[in-house]
Amino acid sequence: MCEQDHQARALRNELGTLLRAWRKRATRPQAAPAALLRRRGPGLTQRDVARLTRVSVTWYRELERGAPRDFGMDLLQDLAAVLDLSDTERTVLFQLALGHPPPLATPVGDEPVSPLVQPVLEALPYPAYISNLWWDIVAANSSHAHWFPSLGGNPMRWLFLTAEARQQLIDWPTDWALPALAEIRYALALHPDCAELQRLRDDILRSSPEASRLWANNAAQARPDQRVRRLRLPVREGTTAVQALAFAPLDAPSSRLIILQEQTQPEGKRREQKY
Repeated sequence: MCEQDHQARALRNELGTLLRAWRKRATRPQAAPAALLRRRGPGLTQRDVARLTRVSVTWYRELERGAPRDFGMDLLQDLAAVLDLSDTERTVLFQLALGHPPPLATPVGDEPVSPLVQPVLEALPYPAYISNLWWDIVAANSSHAHWFPSLGGNPMRWLFLTAEARQQLIDWPTDWALPALAEIRYALALHPDCAELQRLRDDILRSSPEASRLWANNAAQARPDQRVRRLRLPVREGTTAVQALAFAPLDAPSSRLIILQEQTQPEGKRREQKY
């Protein structure tokens, strides 16, 4: 048996093991007609699951045994509902069965951020914030508020819709605006039905002719790139160079953690004075 066949069989066996465990702990769905279910105690039988997901008992029994089976997302969604799987278990089910995660179970951008995150942000030596899918800031440290007192609640709106951003961000079109628009385009490609993202794009393009021109470059990128950018801060003289480090919190995957790591600048650039 080749390595690929061995791996496929191992995945099917793992799927079967988990299906049996989830079935035995499942409770009877309240909306299920009594005539469909055989067991009245804890757990469901293979026949129960087969009837509730509209497949044959033989087909489902073989699935639990690790036999090769063809199925689509609809059946997996039904299985997740019948077995009352958590979001994490649902992801495991899809990964084992199809090799990719399921559609998002909760509206994108609505993941709550743990209150335990704030002390972590404050412990960072650089400005840092967490924003949701459409860049509304949901948590930030005091260093970020000190650097950007006029930023408000959304860095994308501040970047494109305020005069302060154009004064503070050096090489605004190339180093700040174009990469930011590329991130918005990428987010929209992944979440085309997100009304808040659509509104953010439309407000920016409607209010900023220069943003509309840059949008026509059709650039797309997932996260801030690793270029060093320069800016002028209202709290210090000269210019400051930063590199944006981006992370996705595991408990809020459509959010982003941004850390603005300060970089050492050449002496000549440090002498440049603020407007």
